[in-house]
Amino acid sequence: GRFRSEGTLSRLAVDADLTGDLGGVRAEGFVTLLPPKWGADGLRLRFTRFDLATLSGGTLSTSLAGELHATGSIDTLRAPDGEVELSLTRSRVREWTLDSLFGRGGVHDSVIRVDTAYAEWQGARAAGGGTLGWRAPHDGRMRFDLAADSLIGFDSLLFAVTRQKRDTSGEARPLSGRAAGRVDLTGSLD
Repeated sequence: GRFRSEGTLSRLAVDADLTGDLGGVRAEGFVTLLPPKWGADGLRLRFTRFDLATLSGGTLSTSLAGELHATGSIDTLRAPDGEVELSLTRSRVREWTLDSLFGRGGVHDSVIRVDTAYAEWQGARAAGGGTLGWRAPHDGRMRFDLAADSLIGFDSLLFAVTRQKRDTSGEARPLSGRAAGRVDLTGSLD
């Protein structure tokens, strides 16, 4: 692919269009690459077939399609500070297929803020938002609601996570039922 940059590692203009085992990534904006300080200014990433396992060397296989917009910085000496927006179209995390996902939020003054977060997948949806502290004494409250008209979307994921073998008898049935739930988080990350 193509990679162009201009500037120094403290403020590097990036214009890239790369394809490989990681997937396809189009990047435009400014980055800071001074470990342990990392940053972005008006960074827009568009990606297809993006595989987190390839990026991290881990085992979380994904095939993500969408966009990430970010402005902010993080280093080991202080809490992150910035804004981020993520939108995914049809994507896969392991055996779980998402139809769509959107999240917008930020971190300022050691408070994590989720303005909007929602996801939809086969027969189910989740949404929520709120605030949490990065470290005490900063705190907050987030709430997320889940509604699943059908549990079929969890069937393959459940088998993969539990490493169970699928029953091949004629009497075997996929996961069925409905679910609703709420998760309330309070306090800070530490």
